[in-house]
This record gives sequence, structure tokens and C-alpha cells, in this order.
Amino acid sequence: MIPISRLPLTLFTLAFGYYHAALGLLSIGEYANPMPIILGITLYFVALSWVMLHRPGLKLPGSAVAFALVTAGVLPLLGSFSIGSNVTTGYTTWYVVGVATLMAVLAVRQSKLVALLGTAIMIIEVLIWGGFQGLIAAGAVGALLILLAALGASAALSAAEKAAATYRDRTLNLDAEREANEAARNIAKVRARQTLDSALPILKLIEQKQGRLNRAEIQQVRMTEAYLRDRIRGKSLISQEMVDAVQSARSRGVEVQLLDDGGFEEISERQKREITARVSDELSRLASGKVVIRSTSGEDWTLTMVALQPGAEAPDIFLKL
Repeated sequence: MIPISRLPLTLFTLAFGYYHAALGLLSIGEYANPMPIILGITLYFVALSWVMLHRPGLKLPGSAVAFALVTAGVLPLLGSFSIGSNVTTGYTTWYVVGVATLMAVLAVRQSKLVALLGTAIMIIEVLIWGGFQGLIAAGAVGALLILLAALGASAALSAAEKAAATYRDRTLNLDAEREANEAARNIAKVRARQTLDSALPILKLIEQKQGRLNRAEIQQVRMTEAYLRDRIRGKSLISQEMVDAVQSARSRGVEVQLLDDGGFEEISERQKREITARVSDELSRLASGKVVIRSTSGEDWTLTMVALQPGAEAPDIFLKL
């Protein structure tokens, strides 16, 4: 899209609009009663300046739109009062194209219905005053063409604005997705680094002793292997308090499995601490058996904890938190 500066367009439109008011001032001697049209020229000048010079954004405030609409309705009446009972056209009916110019600006600035209403009011008032012949002679055809061109420009601007908004939203979504993927990769790298750091000492021990480990070292290997599984499958369940509670339970002979299905990613840090504290408390009471701790997504609960003794028909602990 080729960018177009607003300043030249603004200056051109103001010059075009002020030209009609200047025609009215130059024809002031042709009016039977010039005072009403002088008031009309003043209203027109203020309204056109307001709708053209308002910044920022394309849409106008309601007060500017209302003032322009009132001007469009009042100006033809003031013009007919100034001209008098004899219907004359020419430069004295400059306000017909002037109102069309004012309404065209409203249309471009996304007040299309008001622009159509203001133009319709102006045409009806001129038609009542001068009849069909007077309406045509006053420049109604040119006024309608100006408005139609403005409505086309308004539709093009609206489509361009929607396209720009869609492109902007898509760009923001892509940036957010890119950032999320980058963050996920960084988290994965950190977890992999931590996992490797925790495994290296035990791997070096196995290498040094060529696999001939004593009972305590074998237990240490098993604890490390379970810790590595937690890191891989536990994901967001992993916290220092959870790790300490699980390792303590395993040291007492309890088999513990941590499984993360995304539930902990949907709750606040406070809720995580409360749930972790409850799980840690329950684990501290166990001395044997198997425990499965699983976070869940899309349920009314966030985490389940099941503790079962070998051969038992019912679990010792079954929690939904």
C-alpha cells in the first residue's frame, strides 16, 4: 500500500470547501437579506474546519458530527431566507454543493448514515423552496456526485482499515506464538541441563566402578533414575518441595510416580503451593506401597493422588485436589 500524507488532502479539501463559502461572500450583494446567509457562511466555515482538522483517528466525535448535521439542515433555510421570494440560482445557492462537501467529509470519516441524512434534508429543503427546476439549477446533481464519490472512498478506507487490523492481529498472534515457542524451548533446555547435571555424578560413578556397585550405590542409582523420570514426566509438577517430599518417600521404600498432563499450568502459584503442601503432607505418612500423583487438565480438579498397598482391594489414599 502506498502511504498518502493527510496534509495535502486536508488542504485540498479545505480549499475546495472554503471556495463555496467565498462564492457566497462574493455574491452577498445579490441577496435580498444578507444577514441570514452571513450566519450560514459562519456556521459552514466552523463545521467544515471542525470535521477536517479534528485529530487523531479517522472517526469524528459525536459533537462534530451533530454540529455538521445541524449546519446541513439550517444552511439551506438561511439561504432561502436571504434570497427571498424570487427563486434565483447561480452563486447564491453555493450552499447546495457546500453542504454536499461537508457531508462528503462525514462520509469519508465513517459517518455515512449521517452524511446521507444531511444530504437528504438539504435536497428536500431546496426542493420545497425552488421546485425541481430550482433544485437542478442549484447544483443538486453535482452535489450527489460528490457524495457518491465520498461514499466510495469511505468504503475503500473501511476495507483498508479492516485489512490493516487483520494483518496487525495476525502479526501479533505470530509474534506471541513465536515468543511462546521460544520460551518453551528455553524451559526445555533448562530442564535438560538440570537433568544432565544431576545424572552426571552417578554416571561417572558407574564408569569408575565398571558397574560393580554396592547396595547403597545401587539404591542411589535407582533414586537418580526415578528422579530423571520425574523430570521428564513430571514437568510443571516439579518444585523443590515436591522433589524433597518424593525423594523422602522413596528413601522409605515408597514407589512414587509423577505424571503431568497440564493441570498445573492452568492454576496460580498460590494454588500450586497449597496443593503441593497437601501432597507432601500425605506422602510423609506413607512408609510403603505405590503412589501415583497426576495433574489433570479440563476437569473439575487439578491433581489426583492415589496410594495403594500391594494386594489391597482399596487405596489408602485417593484425593482429587
